[in-house]
Amino acid sequence: MIEFVLFTSLLAPVPAAALFNIAPQTVVQFSDSTFAENIGVRSNGHILVSVLSEPTLYGIDPTGPNWTAEPIHHFPNATGVAGITEIDDDVFAVASAIGPNVSFPRIWKLDFRGDTLNVAEIGDVPGSTSIHGIAALRKGNSPATAIMLADTGVGSIRCMDPATGTVESIVTSPLFAPSNTSTALGINGVKMFGASLYFTGSASGTFGRVPLTRDGYSAGEIEVLATLNRSIASFDDFAINSNGLALFAAHR
Repeated sequence: MIEFVLFTSLLAPVPAAALFNIAPQTVVQFSDSTFAENIGVRSNGHILVSVLSEPTLYGIDPTGPNWTAEPIHHFPNATGVAGITEIDDDVFAVASAIGPNVSFPRIWKLDFRGDTLNVAEIGDVPGSTSIHGIAALRKGNSPATAIMLADTGVGSIRCMDPATGTVESIVTSPLFAPSNTSTALGINGVKMFGASLYFTGSASGTFGRVPLTRDGYSAGEIEVLATLNRSIASFDDFAINSNGLALFAAHR
């Protein structure tokens, strides 16, 4: 079961519905075999949904009378799609999983500006087995200077240059490492807020942050902000609002 959990001022986690008058509404129901992983929101309000169980990115128009998930792009030589982040106005980076003829995860650029969608490879992530969350390092509305990658298989944060596709490992930590089981995840979600990259560690049960330079390099030590008892639940991805409140999806 997935439950939404809120941390406020680093106090104990509580169900989000306990603090807000939340009435969840189903926008789209995928089939049981579809693993919807991540979302991005375009400037026109359309929702982008990545799917781990197939190499397809879906789009949802929430303003229309009938809400349906329509396939936007099918990624070649991939088994699924994970992280998504906006790297420029209406331009998104997407991480695809390893496929039959691809040795490493791949990061793509999807440009929604103009009349037709323009898709291009940014680059592969050598040495990685699985990239989950990704986050854009941007100043205001300027294009991203770096794309931060959560390498959940290796247990590290990587930095990709969106112009050249070159990748560097920035921080490696036991907090990011997966557990001994083959299906367990290490570092999972990543989000930029202020000058820090915030992260969840599924295996370690931690939520923390790493200060970054404008170029995506570490500017200080990892700070653990909260922990979650793994016997109760495990962190998945999260969002941070403009006031600094973090809302998590946690698996029970």
